[in-house]
Amino acid sequence: MKRIELKTEETYSQAFPGKSTSGYEWEAKLTGDSCILISKSFQSVSNGRMGENASEVFTIKALKSGRARIFFQLKRPWETQSIDAYELEVLIQD
Repeated sequence: MKRIELKTEETYSQAFPGKSTSGYEWEAKLTGDSCILISKSFQSVSNGRMGENASEVFTIKALKSGRARIFFQLKRPWETQSIDAYELEVLIQD
């Protein structure tokens, strides 16, 4: 598990290699305090080939002091088992 520390209003980005062309997507589940906001975007690879996977980038914004954990899982939306996982602990101080 990785741990990061942020101050209120700071952001942190976590990128994962995409596998969306095979149906897999990274999803984030938050536990702990409601002290962060998570958004997701895609960053394309610059090779210019059609059908290429894009990296999935999660941006975490610190809203207020607290502690939270984010569980990232790579899975198909219709399946229950993930093929990869990553855990991030976020500590926010004013």
